[in-house]
Amino acid sequence: MKAWLPRLLLLIVTLNVNMKSIGQKHSWILGTWQGFYKPEKNRLANLIISRLEIKSLKGSKLKGFVLAMLPNDSLSRIVYKIEGRIYSEFMMLMLKEVVYTNSNAKKFYWPKYCNSCDSIRYSWEKLGDSIILSGKRSCDSLCSIDARYSKILPVSIKPPDNIYKATGKGDLDTLEKNEKQQPALSYNSRPFFPLETYQVSTDSVTIRLMDNATIDGDTVTLIYNGTVVLHKLGLTAKVVEIRLPILSDRLNHLVLFAENEGSIPPNTAFVQVLYDDKLISIKIQSDLTISSGLDFISSQPVKQK
Repeated sequence: MKAWLPRLLLLIVTLNVNMKSIGQKHSWILGTWQGFYKPEKNRLANLIISRLEIKSLKGSKLKGFVLAMLPNDSLSRIVYKIEGRIYSEFMMLMLKEVVYTNSNAKKFYWPKYCNSCDSIRYSWEKLGDSIILSGKRSCDSLCSIDARYSKILPVSIKPPDNIYKATGKGDLDTLEKNEKQQPALSYNSRPFFPLETYQVSTDSVTIRLMDNATIDGDTVTLIYNGTVVLHKLGLTAKVVEIRLPILSDRLNHLVLFAENEGSIPPNTAFVQVLYDDKLISIKIQSDLTISSGLDFISSQPVKQK
C-alpha cells in the first residue's frame, strides 16, 4: 500500500494541474453571450431571443443560467440553471431546474420540462472579433432547438482600413473612405445593452442617424459585429446613412460607443432603421460607462458551409 501512495498522489496532482490548465485555456467562455434559437416544431414562436450566462468555470466544469424571451414581448421569459463541461473543441450544456418563468397564457407558454432532454453539444468558431457558439438539441416538439450565441472578444479593436467618415454633402450625408490610420481603441471596456432586437427578412438594413434635439457636440463611434464602421462621427442636424449586412448565422450587434457626452449628457442619437419596407425611429443614449445599440436577427435560413 505504501509503495503505491506516492504514485497515487502524483496522479491526483497531475489531474488537478490538467483540469486547472483546461479552465485557464477556456476562460474566454465566461461571461454573457447574446443569441437566439429557432424552435424546430413550435408553431407559436419561430424565433426566441436568448442570453447565455456562464458564471463559473472550475477545471472543465461550468455553471450558469440561460434566459429565453419572445422578440415582441420581453416580459414573457423563462430562466434555467445550466451545468456542463468544456472540452478542447466543444462543450456540453444541460438544462437544470427552472428558476423563473412568466408566460402570456393566451398566446404562448414556456415548456418547463426541457431539462429532461439530452445535453446540447456546442461547437465554436471565430468570426471577425467575435466567437460564435452553435448547438442543436433534438427532443420533443417544444424543446427541439437550433441555437446560436455570440460574444465580442475582450481585446482592443483596431479600426480597419475601410473606416468611413461623414462628408456633410446635401441633406443626406454620404460616406467616403478615410485613408488615415486610426489609433487602436478598446470598445469592449464598457458593457453593451441592446435597446431593441429586430427580426429582418432582407440581407441588409439601412441606418440613419443624427443628433437628437439640441446640437451639443456629441461624438460617436459605430461598431457592427466587432468592426468599426463609423469612427468618431460628430452628430449634427444632418443625417448620416449607412447600410449594414445581416448575417444569418448569428445575432448582429450594432454598438453606439460614446466618444464624449457633448455639453448636455448623455450622448444621444436619433436613429432610424429601414428594413422590410419598415421605418422605425428610436432614441439611443450612451455614456462613458455603458454602450447602447441595437440587435438584428435574420429570419432567413442559415446558409450551409
